[in-house]
Amino acid sequence: MNHDYLWRIREGLPARGQIGILNRSHYEEVIAPRIHDDALKDEMYPEGMDKDEVWPMRYRQINDFEKHLSENGFKVIKFFFNMSKEEQRERLLERMKDPEKNWEFSFNDVKERRHWDQYQEVFEDILSNTSTEFAPWYVLPADDEWYSRYIITEVMVDCLEKIDPQFPEISDEDRERLDEAIEELENEKN
Repeated sequence: MNHDYLWRIREGLPARGQIGILNRSHYEEVIAPRIHDDALKDEMYPEGMDKDEVWPMRYRQINDFEKHLSENGFKVIKFFFNMSKEEQRERLLERMKDPEKNWEFSFNDVKERRHWDQYQEVFEDILSNTSTEFAPWYVLPADDEWYSRYIITEVMVDCLEKIDPQFPEISDEDRERLDEAIEELENEKN
């Protein structure tokens, strides 16, 4: 591989003054490899490192990366959709049985569901090791979609109020150019 496991996230970061929403992220690199026990088979992983040493190192790297973002003015907010096994089953069955929702279904969802208990252990480990003051996790009661959306809305509104985004101010030079452009368009003949 030509990149480390954080490269896609760095590439996808918003520019200053923009907001980015990532659906999934670098956290996938500390989930699936553990479930499928292929942590040391990929060349993205440190050569010769004991499997049990990889995850604490990754958590530290993720925390360092998120702290770097925070210290440089990028607010990091993380939501974890905590869904019960029964609710997931119901939603999968609905997607499978409703022809209008078949497009939402992936056979891989059923395959991965077979590892439910392992996923829960990994999720707990990740949340415990990567929720920080500068980049907290918000664990959402995902069985209740309305309430989860409510919590997300409250967290995001609070964040935006603290950030207090403002429209950029136009420079004197650009103001002159703008006035000229307005005059040009207003004087344009139809």
